[in-house]
Amino acid sequence: MGLGRLAGWLLASGLAAGQTYSVTQITANGSANAINNYGQVVGSSGSSAFLWTPLVANSTAGSLIDLGGLPANAPSGAAAWINDRGQVVGTTDFTAFRTSEAFLWTPDTPNGTTGSMVAFAGSAEDYTTFTAQAINSFGQIIGQYAGYSYIWTPSAANGTTGTLDADVHLDRLAAINDLGQGVISGGQQMILFTPASPNSTQGTFTTLGTDTGVAINRNGTVLGSSSLWTPNILNGTVGSTTALPPLAGVTWYALALNNSGQVAGYQRRANGTFTPVLYSGGAVTDLSAVSALLSGGSAVAINDAGEIVVNANNAVYLVSWAMPSQPAPGEVAVTIASQPAGQAFTVTGTGCHPGGYTAPQMLGWIPGSACTVAFLSPQSNSIGTRYLFNGWQDGLPNNANPRPIVAAAQQATFTANFSTQYFVTTAEDLPESGTISGGGWYFAGVTATLTATPAGGYRLVSLTEAPLGTTPNGNTLTATVNAPFAVTANFTPMVPSAPGQYVQTLIADNASAFSGNAVNNYGQAVGHHPILGSGTAEAFLWTPVSANGINGPLIDLAAGAAKALNNRGQVIGLPATGDLEFLWSPAMANGTTGSIVSMPEGVFFQAMNDYGQAISSGVLWTPTTPNGTTGTLDMDSHLSDAVGINDFGQVVTITNTLFTPSTPNSTTGTYTQISGVGTPMAINRYGAVLGDMAESNGGVVNMYHGYVWTPSSPNGTVGTAVEIPRPNGFISLQPFYINGNGDVAGILVRADAQYTPFLYTGGAVYDLGGQIQIAGEPAGINDRGQILYQGWSSLYLYTPVTLVPPAPVGVSPASGGGLSQTMTFTFTDPLGWQDMAVADILINNALDGRNACYLGYSIPANVLVLVNDAGASGGPWAGSLTPGSAGTIQNSQCEVGLISAVGTDNTLTLTLSITLSAAFGGNKVVYLAARSARLYNPGWVPLGVWQVPATAEAGTIGVIRMEPASGTGLGPTGYTLTVSDTKGYQDLGVENVLINSMLDGRHACYLAYARQVNTLYLVNDNGDALLPGQSVSTSGSISNSQCTVSWGNNAAIANGNTLTLALNIGFASGFGPNLVFYLAARDVNEANNTGWQPSATWVAR
Repeated sequence: MGLGRLAGWLLASGLAAGQTYSVTQITANGSANAINNYGQVVGSSGSSAFLWTPLVANSTAGSLIDLGGLPANAPSGAAAWINDRGQVVGTTDFTAFRTSEAFLWTPDTPNGTTGSMVAFAGSAEDYTTFTAQAINSFGQIIGQYAGYSYIWTPSAANGTTGTLDADVHLDRLAAINDLGQGVISGGQQMILFTPASPNSTQGTFTTLGTDTGVAINRNGTVLGSSSLWTPNILNGTVGSTTALPPLAGVTWYALALNNSGQVAGYQRRANGTFTPVLYSGGAVTDLSAVSALLSGGSAVAINDAGEIVVNANNAVYLVSWAMPSQPAPGEVAVTIASQPAGQAFTVTGTGCHPGGYTAPQMLGWIPGSACTVAFLSPQSNSIGTRYLFNGWQDGLPNNANPRPIVAAAQQATFTANFSTQYFVTTAEDLPESGTISGGGWYFAGVTATLTATPAGGYRLVSLTEAPLGTTPNGNTLTATVNAPFAVTANFTPMVPSAPGQYVQTLIADNASAFSGNAVNNYGQAVGHHPILGSGTAEAFLWTPVSANGINGPLIDLAAGAAKALNNRGQVIGLPATGDLEFLWSPAMANGTTGSIVSMPEGVFFQAMNDYGQAISSGVLWTPTTPNGTTGTLDMDSHLSDAVGINDFGQVVTITNTLFTPSTPNSTTGTYTQISGVGTPMAINRYGAVLGDMAESNGGVVNMYHGYVWTPSSPNGTVGTAVEIPRPNGFISLQPFYINGNGDVAGILVRADAQYTPFLYTGGAVYDLGGQIQIAGEPAGINDRGQILYQGWSSLYLYTPVTLVPPAPVGVSPASGGGLSQTMTFTFTDPLGWQDMAVADILINNALDGRNACYLGYSIPANVLVLVNDAGASGGPWAGSLTPGSAGTIQNSQCEVGLISAVGTDNTLTLTLSITLSAAFGGNKVVYLAARSARLYNPGWVPLGVWQVPATAEAGTIGVIRMEPASGTGLGPTGYTLTVSDTKGYQDLGVENVLINSMLDGRHACYLAYARQVNTLYLVNDNGDALLPGQSVSTSGSISNSQCTVSWGNNAAIANGNTLTLALNIGFASGFGPNLVFYLAARDVNEANNTGWQPSATWVAR
């Protein structure tokens, strides 16, 4: 994290004997490309271009800044060169169709660290590749433009506007010096370009020899890959060549040249290892002798001060002369340190060894000298991390920076404290699509809040590249900043989402589908598994359990690669071995067993119709009988480049020829040229043709329009074409497939090359990106609207459905009593029982998981869990079981064994042995619920009641039964309720019946029977008053908004200790529907009360 410095000795020609050299780490993560004579270094770190600037010229202490890139399409940048003024050139890479764009960064002051960046060679909208290689001190730039070399010359010295010359003679221009001379690597020749006047683009070309040009210095000396060419006069065109000396057992590569003729590069030993080298004074020296840090590196740049830049082990180092390690006589040792270490500072003052340094640094000061120490703040040695001065450890003088110090007579240490900040980078995938706020510098440990705001007509898709452990909350992401990070807001145009919902089925991993008829109207799909390293594949067929279902088996067709199938389930494709394509026919329509035959030799079919006809370029194969396995080949040049055949036998070609048979599936007919559809791609069963047309933009053909040509009558030859409307915000609409309804599936592409699948139906384009969130593209669409989808490595089927959540069906027995019982619970899911995630069972006197018998069965995990007494549905559990496990699980309310868990089609059936505790006595409701991974049914459904025996108290009353105890319908239905009193029925006072989804008298069917007066009352809708009562000795009825209750003569029958009340109850539509009958009774003295007892369940619908 600091600027590490190590000293070593190198005794060799070109490095002065006895001189100490230092190695300074410029950045721990990056790669450098150039150094100027001021000592500034440029390169790249991560996805950013960096500039490292010394505190004073040629100092080893400095700071690094992020130059960024041109502001378009979330770019990454790399700095290639820097001139002596500090101008930087480089290249910005884009995520869009354009590959790269050259930039020029100019400092506000010479060798400064603030400046501005321009696209000197043109705009990203040109969709052309520009790169920049080097810049001289005048500001001339060389690079590559669309594969050719260029020289760009500023209108004025170091300007930002100028003229670009792309002379064919300048092809392979490798380097340029301050005069404007350039060296060209012309195949096996090294050529010197010399301008007619300084920095002109007109001049002469001189062949220097058979070498590859690498660099040229300002004197005109040219460095080749194995030689140095030196002019007789400065910048002359006549000179001599000196071969670079070979090294025994190694190969060395020259990369950079300074004005003194020193060469930097690297050598490769016989064992494949690399070391940086310096050529000077006729000798080549291994720079790794300076420091082991340089081992495995390459010396990539050298300036006139002899400073060398080395890339080694993903770090960048500066090799230069070092300060003396001990004070001279008469000086006292003063150490300037920093916390954290590695911060850069300057010293000024006579007798103070003025200059730029990196802490900790020992300096020799003359006692009494007035010295000033100034730490750079902020400063950085890594992209995205910087350090801010926040005081001295001794707090003196007032934590000033710069700090004046009078050199004392004894040794001293002064330590500066720094705080760490990290940069949070924010970007939008498309600048016009929206903004993201909250980026910038943050102190370590502080929380950053980033908010994405879509522009009008756009929506946020995702926030990506967020730090690990953080999850966006809608449009906002909150993260603790402990390191630099970047977050990109990905927006997309607000195209309406496709109507309805889709269910995803994974057909196969490591699978691909050929373009064409890869999914049929039954919902079958074909594809193949590539066999790595063999060049072959395995064909497969997936068949749903029922037509257009979402579950089904995958079978191996014992062939190479399935290309297409028809609606009967026949498959055509490539063989595993040999040259004969195969035809697989099912034993019965859409079956999974069948037979395979070879097709005619030398024919490669693209598609097949329901009759069994198959087409190839210029060939039509027709079976002898419908869907037969033998047939005849018809060669027809009109059908060259055929791309589709429909069930009628019409064929369309990419040359816009439509063949229409004279009778269905015959091989003779008419040929019609259709127009307005671009290049045909497919034809549906009614003769509608899908096509596309590419639009060229700046030389890159990747922007498409889609068209549908529709015949005036089914399978006709006259029709009209319409363009599929391309939504705003997308530069390309690329259709792939059309079904019998005229629906089209394809992709929409944005300017940054991001794309989303679309569905065109009913004249409108819909975004499928909300339903299909897997990278890939459609591979087919059938008439049911099912979409076969090719992910990067897997094949999926998306089925449109009206999503119905899973639901409980019932419990058996639905009522009864006792401590032990085997119970069967049934659940259903219209998408198949495997679609369910959890089936829940709760037995209690109310809908409360606490102190209950509360069970959950996880379908994916195949495990039954019992919730603990505290009702913690998320665990910890009281116990768990898997099918086939012996033993039971229990809590304080029940002990449960799992007898079986069986899934069949849409139904899941759980059979459990349940023993209830006597302490859990009383009437209990059996509630069921179910949910899936994609849909949750939040409603608990009461589907049974169970009487758990408890010890009865003498002299009390009780609820005996409610009949029927369960059922379905609005009624009216006849019910009887029976209560008892051990003191005789004459002791009974009021009996209540409350029917509702929960124990609530409001908006309920709430009845009260007063035995003493033989009168039945109904509570009003608000649950706070009785409606007028009626005697039940004669027939009658009463009603509120929830129910109508009627009875016949003598509806109440008393005998001994029991009282039975017979009522007919009909429910209003919309009431419930999941109802519980709660009963209660009390005696005439109000001394005994049963409390509310759940006694029956009913579904009112």
